[in-house]
Amino acid sequence: MTKMGWIFLLLPVALHAQTWKKGIVKDEFIFTSAPFPSCHAATIAATPAGLVTAWFGGKNEGAPDVCIWVSRMVGGQWTAPARAADGIQHDSTNPSTGRRDTLRYACWNPVLYQIPGGQLLLFYKVGPKVAAWKGFLKTSSDNGVTWSSAIALPDGFLGPIKNKPVLLDGGRLLCPSSTEKDGWKVHFEETDDGGRTWRMIGPLEGKAIQPSILRYPDGRLQVLCRSQQRAIMESWSTDGGRTWSALTPTDLPNNNSGTDAVTLKDGRQLLVYNHVLPPEGQTKGDRTPLNVAVSRDGRQWNASLVLEDSKISQYSYPSVIQTPDGMVHIVYTWRRQRIKYVEVDPAKLEEKPIAGGIWPGITVASESSDGDYTRPLKDVLQDVETRYHVRIKMPDSMMTGKVVPFAFWRFRASADQTLDDILTPLDMKVNKINDSTYKLKDYEYYRWSVADGQAYLDELSARYNDRASWETRKAQLRTDLYKALRLSPLPHSPGKPPILTAVRHKDGYTVQNIALETLPGLYVCGSIYRPGRAAGKLPVILCPDGHWDGGRYRPDCQYRCATLARLGCIAVSYDLFAWGESQLQFRYEDHRRSLAQTIQVLNSIRLLDYLLSLKEADTARVGICGGSGGGSLTTMVTALDDRIRVAAPVASVSCYMFGGCPCESGMPVYESAGGTDVPEIAAMAAPRPLLVVSDGGDWTDHVPRIEYPYLQKVYGYFGAEGDVHDVHLPHEVHDFGINKREAVYYFFSKYFHLDTTKIDEHKVTIEPEAAMYALGGQLPADAIHGFDSLTAVFEHAHALVSEPAFDAMAVTAPARPAGRAARARASLLAAHAKAALLAAEGAPPRYRVALIDLMLLKRQKLGALDLAKRLDADGIEVDMGGLGTRETFDNQLAIDSIRNQYLSKSKALNLEICSLAMTGFYAQSFPTRPTAVKAVGDCIATMRQMGVHTGFLPLGVEGDLKKHPELRPAIVERLKAVGQMAKDSGVVIGIETSLNAKQAIRLLKDIGSPNIKICFNLADPIQQGEDPYKELETLGKNRISEIHCSNKDSVWLQYDPQVDLHQLKKTLDRMGWSGWLVIERSRDAKDPHNVKKNYGANVAYVKSIFQNSVYAHL
Repeated sequence: MTKMGWIFLLLPVALHAQTWKKGIVKDEFIFTSAPFPSCHAATIAATPAGLVTAWFGGKNEGAPDVCIWVSRMVGGQWTAPARAADGIQHDSTNPSTGRRDTLRYACWNPVLYQIPGGQLLLFYKVGPKVAAWKGFLKTSSDNGVTWSSAIALPDGFLGPIKNKPVLLDGGRLLCPSSTEKDGWKVHFEETDDGGRTWRMIGPLEGKAIQPSILRYPDGRLQVLCRSQQRAIMESWSTDGGRTWSALTPTDLPNNNSGTDAVTLKDGRQLLVYNHVLPPEGQTKGDRTPLNVAVSRDGRQWNASLVLEDSKISQYSYPSVIQTPDGMVHIVYTWRRQRIKYVEVDPAKLEEKPIAGGIWPGITVASESSDGDYTRPLKDVLQDVETRYHVRIKMPDSMMTGKVVPFAFWRFRASADQTLDDILTPLDMKVNKINDSTYKLKDYEYYRWSVADGQAYLDELSARYNDRASWETRKAQLRTDLYKALRLSPLPHSPGKPPILTAVRHKDGYTVQNIALETLPGLYVCGSIYRPGRAAGKLPVILCPDGHWDGGRYRPDCQYRCATLARLGCIAVSYDLFAWGESQLQFRYEDHRRSLAQTIQVLNSIRLLDYLLSLKEADTARVGICGGSGGGSLTTMVTALDDRIRVAAPVASVSCYMFGGCPCESGMPVYESAGGTDVPEIAAMAAPRPLLVVSDGGDWTDHVPRIEYPYLQKVYGYFGAEGDVHDVHLPHEVHDFGINKREAVYYFFSKYFHLDTTKIDEHKVTIEPEAAMYALGGQLPADAIHGFDSLTAVFEHAHALVSEPAFDAMAVTAPARPAGRAARARASLLAAHAKAALLAAEGAPPRYRVALIDLMLLKRQKLGALDLAKRLDADGIEVDMGGLGTRETFDNQLAIDSIRNQYLSKSKALNLEICSLAMTGFYAQSFPTRPTAVKAVGDCIATMRQMGVHTGFLPLGVEGDLKKHPELRPAIVERLKAVGQMAKDSGVVIGIETSLNAKQAIRLLKDIGSPNIKICFNLADPIQQGEDPYKELETLGKNRISEIHCSNKDSVWLQYDPQVDLHQLKKTLDRMGWSGWLVIERSRDAKDPHNVKKNYGANVAYVKSIFQNSVYAHL
């Protein structure tokens, strides 16, 4: 089990916002515009004329155009960036060809140093890559205004690699340096004659780079270094830097990013760094936040400042000096876009000890920042108005309940940037009306810019160039769409006949209302319009309603369906989920639940099953037509069901709008086949006739220019360009007006061979809403109520599936109503589901679902509990902390105050701490580490103090008994000792091992303790080619401590073909096992850092199977 992402070891604290900003005098950018898009690695020095800073900038790091740029502070302002050095190695004219011959490499890592009473030195590197750097030096005699020609350092010498030199007694300039060519190595380069001659010291023992030198009154020197060991490394010298101790880790974390430090005049040491611990098993972390710590002895560090804390990385590569007036000056990279400058008064810094690598606080609050870290959004935006002299239109309805965490630190140099920092975490944005006016609105992830949408469509279109490649793409899309909608296979159908009202006779057509049971207890309602008099087979047209007020009762919907009936069709209008009569079963808000999209597609397929079972239905003439949200459904159903022969989506097809409601885009349909969009799904209709109706007043405004040519391209693969049509109405808005309806009438008339002389809406009678009710306000006795009931029924219908998925939807004959046995079975299913739901009220579930703080990227952080609760977990597994070279775990829970805060938070949230995990042993050797048993004993002691019954102990790579069977005696002996401690404390330790079930049973027998059990991870047998369900049954329920519902990172559990949670539940039911299901991995490999998305989806899926089922509480 490893973590992805990064960990910010700042415990959320209830402090005033300015607490971690005390001492800051000035905070500004060096420049706001520059002749380069990217910059990095700033350095700063103080000259007699003032501050000078330098950095490298160009197209991107490593590009040949990257130069060294300099800015000087003159009159309190920074001068515009001026180029001080470039990487041109050779530039001449070839006499034989007359052509320019230029060799140019990138410049890297400048370092400035002002010799007291002498020149300003500029060290920098040039090379195509880090391993091929060469060191250069330039000097300035006018405080950085002009520079000498480049001086190449001797072969093998690079100068100070990132951080400034120090001048020692005897005029020795000691430059901290390092190399990365043959592993990370720290060394020093020394000169006592201004750089004319050089000597090398080192390399030091251990792996690190980019050292900073600190000085102490007794003559000792200390270096702090960047590392790949997840900690800042240190080394000490007692002889003026001539010899050094081996590099060892400090207690401060390092995210594999540069740091810098300076010795202050008062004897304190000041360090600037990212206080970020990389995930367990990884060496890199995000380069945010950026922190300042101080120390008096170089060992105990105190927290002082947080310079940047935005989650938008990166803030990195600081450089720090102190000037004779006592002020501290810091420069650093700001998002690779600018260089930031901060002036600090060190006399005003506050200091609070950093214990165990944790950034301190006074009182711990939740990581949702419900202490003084937060301010109401409205107050923050009013502050923005005052500071930047702008006006923000902000409706009160958008302000209610919204707060801004870390509000003080989100203010930046401009109003645009500040508003972005404030609003992005809240999923909000502003439209900039003019330079001084903004309008607040919700961020619409589903709506892109037109340019972005067009670029994405172009990218998709480039994946195929003929019919064969398109058919391959289409097949993959269809397969993935069914999986994304969880309709593969289709859930079990009740098969009951519909509820039908009396037929109402109109002028040339009839109307009859219908309620069809599509899942046990779930009804879709609508109205069937038929021709008044007709002979022979009739075309069938589904007419799903959109999201316009009035639903399918609107006049325009009645006009459309009645006119299609008068033309000779069977037209059926029906409610979208949680609209119309669907609100008898569900709240209106439920149509914004993701499953709504699935139910709408399923309802359409079931309605079509019924309609095509009618003897008068013409299965060769089947169409669908809807507008807005109904248009989105039209496109999706056409893509999935080949029984649809003609389709007309209205006011919906757009390359930059993915549907403004979860009932259109709630399920991950647009991730199908590596990513798709609405026009590509619409193109899946090809070569079947398709009409796209668009207008100039909504997101279909660019269809003639963008989407329609794309559709013509795909239809061209079939020689069917003439069968895809666009009727564009540039002066109309988002509706289903008369001109759009007439386009639909003539389109269906063309392909269904209808009589267009019958197109006359004046013949249509607009009925009152009540006349169109199928259920008359009274639900059938077996109807379900509420979204939770729907989820349960949906899962059970899946479990009892008795029909194949619509594989390629090759339907040649209409479906018929199911027989008596099937109907009886479905009724029994619904009855059982309802009974179980009623019996479950107030009863604890047999299977409970937990998340892991480590995997939530919040190891031993209180915020993990809040996040787990928000993701609907029942419990959480808390990690014991890192192990590394320590004697025992870095266990913050051993601290009484922190442990009590955990227990209080757990109780307040009703979130159980289900287990404590000793993941430090993944990378350590349990059988050979001298203090292993003691470390486990410390975990057991913490379990006892917290009332946690289960501990998780992975034997890890070093304890893999398949690879190292010789370690078995040591493991058995140590686990016997652990088992006795667990027995004495009344707890259980679950071990994770690579052994199969039979081998694990023999191991448990050798250990001989009922308090040692197996923590069963589905991924282990799956990856070893074993059947996990048979392995579970072999182990037996009494040998299993908990089950990790997990596989390797690839896709979510619901889409993982190697994981069958329905089978897992059946197996556990048979075994009689109950307990914790812990979700560890199974993240989307394309977006593994998205904690909320990955674990929210997996929790919902696991709970839908294990807690919303008939057997969950039995």
